[in-house]
Amino acid sequence: MSLNKNSIRLLFNTHYDAAGSRVWVHELREKLQTRGLTTAYNDWENYHQYDVVLFMPKDEQIDAARQKNNRILIGLIDPKTKSIEQAKKVDFLIVSSMEQRDLFLQYNPNCFVFYPFPQMAKQNKKHTQKSKIVLGYHGNKIHLHSFYPHLTLALNQLGEKYDLELLALYDIGSFGMWTMGCPDPERLKVHHIQWSPQKVDEVLSEADIGLVPACMPIRKEKSLKEKAIYSKTLFATDPNDYLVRFKYSTNPGRMYVFSQLGIPVVAGFFPSACQFIYDGIDGFLAHNAAGWYYAIERLILQPDLRERTAKSLYDKIHRYADPEETVSRFLDTIVTLKSNFRSSPTPSFQQKSPSSMSFRLQLCREFLASRVLSKVKRILNR
Repeated sequence: MSLNKNSIRLLFNTHYDAAGSRVWVHELREKLQTRGLTTAYNDWENYHQYDVVLFMPKDEQIDAARQKNNRILIGLIDPKTKSIEQAKKVDFLIVSSMEQRDLFLQYNPNCFVFYPFPQMAKQNKKHTQKSKIVLGYHGNKIHLHSFYPHLTLALNQLGEKYDLELLALYDIGSFGMWTMGCPDPERLKVHHIQWSPQKVDEVLSEADIGLVPACMPIRKEKSLKEKAIYSKTLFATDPNDYLVRFKYSTNPGRMYVFSQLGIPVVAGFFPSACQFIYDGIDGFLAHNAAGWYYAIERLILQPDLRERTAKSLYDKIHRYADPEETVSRFLDTIVTLKSNFRSSPTPSFQQKSPSSMSFRLQLCREFLASRVLSKVKRILNR
C-alpha cells in the first residue's frame, strides 16, 4: 500500500523520560507537527488509527500493536542489548550512530541513524586571547570516567602551565559527584554542575574548548594486548598498537552541542568523532595523553584556530547531518518501508561465529609457510 509522506500518522508510545526521549520523541513530534503531520503520544489502545508506532526499550507492545493493526509499521528507538529479541521483531530501528547501527544490523536490516541532536539556537562566539581558558564537558558521568588515564594526565600537566577551569555538566543528583579520573584541584579548578536542558546553553556558552572523551580505560592494557595476539609474525603486532574500547551506543551528540555554541572540540578516538572531525580542520582527535595535551594547547594559544575549527565543525555537521534534513530522510524511509511492507523483517545476513579451530589451523599453515620461505631466502642469499 502506497503512502504519501505528508499524510503519515505517527504514534509515540513510551514512559521513558530522559535526554534521548526529548530528542527522539518530543522534539521529533514537534518537527512532524510543524510539517502538518498527525502525531499522538501514549495512545496505548488505538493502534488501528496510525500508520507507524515508535516505542522505546521496555515499553514495547509489539504483539498488541500487530493484533490491532496488522499493517502498522513498528519502530524501536535507541535499542539496547537487552532488547535484541524486540529488535528482531520490529520493522525498523532508530539508532543514534554508526556504532550502534553496526551492532544492530545483524538483528534488523532496517537501521535508521537519527543523531540525538537537541534543538538549540546557533551562537556566534567570538574567541579572543585570554589569560584564563575555560574547558567544557557535558554528558553522562560514564564519559567523565573516560578522562582517566590519558585526558586526566594531560589536564594535570596543562594546569601547571596555564590558568584553566573545567565546567563539568552532568547528572550529579542521580549518579553522585565525579571523583575517578577528576583532575588535580590544585592544578585545575573543576566546577561540578547539575545537568538540565536549560543549563546547557547557560553554562557551556562560557567554555572556550569542548572536551568529548569516549574511550573507556582498559585494565592491564599492556598484558591484555599481549594475551590477545594471534600471531606476532603474521599480523606484525607491536606493543604500541592501539587497543580502544568505546560503548556501542557512542554517538556525536555531545559534539553537536559544542558546535551550535561556537566552541571547538577535542574528541577521543571513536568512529562518530572521526566521521565529523578531520583532525586539525573541524577540531582535533586524541587518544594518548600527549595527543590530548598538544591538541588542547594549540587551541589555548590560538583563538583564531578555536574560532575556525568551531565554524568548520558546525558547517560539516549541517552539511551531512542537518536535523531538518534528517527528518525528511526519516519520512522517506517510512514511505519506502511501507511500500515494501512485511510483517517482520528478515535479515539477509545471518550472524555466525567463524570456527576458531579452523582459523588457528590456517594461522599455523601461514606461519609454517612464512618460516619455510624465510629459510629459503636465507639459503639463496648466501
